[in-house]
Amino acid sequence: MGVTLRVLFFFFFFNDTATTEIYTLSLHDALPIYAITGATITSRAATEIINSVDRAVATALLHHARKNAVKQQKLNFDPETWYVLALIILGLLVHYFAGPWVRLLFLCLVVSVGGFLMNVSLSIHWLQDLARFHFPPLSNLHTFILTAFVLVTTPLLGSLWCAHLCPFGALQELFSRLGACLHLLHNPSPRMEKIMRGTRYLMLLFVVLSLYGSNPAQAGAIDPLSTFFSGHLFGAAMGLSILISLGALFNFRFYCRNLCPVGAFLSALGGLSGLFGLRPARDFRRCDLGVKNHWDHDCLQCNRCIRELREDAK
Repeated sequence: MGVTLRVLFFFFFFNDTATTEIYTLSLHDALPIYAITGATITSRAATEIINSVDRAVATALLHHARKNAVKQQKLNFDPETWYVLALIILGLLVHYFAGPWVRLLFLCLVVSVGGFLMNVSLSIHWLQDLARFHFPPLSNLHTFILTAFVLVTTPLLGSLWCAHLCPFGALQELFSRLGACLHLLHNPSPRMEKIMRGTRYLMLLFVVLSLYGSNPAQAGAIDPLSTFFSGHLFGAAMGLSILISLGALFNFRFYCRNLCPVGAFLSALGGLSGLFGLRPARDFRRCDLGVKNHWDHDCLQCNRCIRELREDAK
């Protein structure tokens, strides 16, 4: 920007004088001076001018950005948000008070509305975001509410999401009930069941390790939790969904119990609920899934054992 000027008479020449009254030093070109370039003034003065303009522009832009940010963070109560709020309230009522037929009707509602109509689900991509400690923003309000509900209630009550609220899990149970009507449903041997149960925890480990790969999103490309109700079920995703659906005819909630990484995460988190005593009292001798006690991570919280007990009491 040049060197600092220290010639006093030069300063005096400009004292208390408007730029329109200052003329060039050349007597032959007596023209008014309308501006002074950075080469004419000191480097410090030029820098201060540039900085002041920069601050003014930055203040205006940032103020505008803050306004836009506030607008973007405005709560958006879209249909999915109202559905999630209703789902949570009705799900709690079903969990504690509903009989088997009411729960079956509720599962059909979850599949039709939450699945085919709105595709509200917790998928592998959701699990990857949690592993990165990325909580859903308020701009995605229905996922924000659902995530908060699941993370707060699962350690206290067990995984209500897996029990009644997951559209794909509800569809799996409907397929399994159909398999029971067709006399196809059966339980594998205890040894095989133990091996199959451990598979979903391997799937959970795979999802976490995929974050360190070159394309983490590819891990959820054929995830049935996000693709089945998306309306874009083609290729490998369709083939996997068909196999899983057929598996549910022969093994109760085949995907939920054996392959689902989201279910594995929530089951592990729900294992803490045995500490609080807030879950309904259960007779585990009636469980047809091999669950032994409150500390068993593989309890789906379906409460079918409780409902059967209530029906016998009547």
